[in-house]
Amino acid sequence: MASLQTPLCQMLNIETPIVQAPIGQATNPAMAAAVSNAGGLGMLAFLRRDADDVRRLISETRELTDRPFGANFILRGLPGTDDRVNACLESGNVKFCFLHAAKSAGMRVVPTGSLSTWM
Repeated sequence: MASLQTPLCQMLNIETPIVQAPIGQATNPAMAAAVSNAGGLGMLAFLRRDADDVRRLISETRELTDRPFGANFILRGLPGTDDRVNACLESGNVKFCFLHAAKSAGMRVVPTGSLSTWM
């Protein structure tokens, strides 16, 4: 099957310009890996996860796919935000994030709502 290539695909090293919505606690490693394995960008949501959960979910997702996947953080001054973000950055497995601070760690960062510019 032919694949539609866009600047977003090239930037994220994905085959199809599909980015899974990071839908809170409903997001899980199986879902993110399935989207990534199908050529899109699977996403994990870390709003209400603690740092240990972030590490575990990233590890479980990496076991299910060798393709790129991303993470979503909503920064509202919630307790443990720095710990969650640092756990994600330290994993080295997440290459795309909806979070400005991750840019310095070498991740691609896209503000929520701006993906249509790349598709």
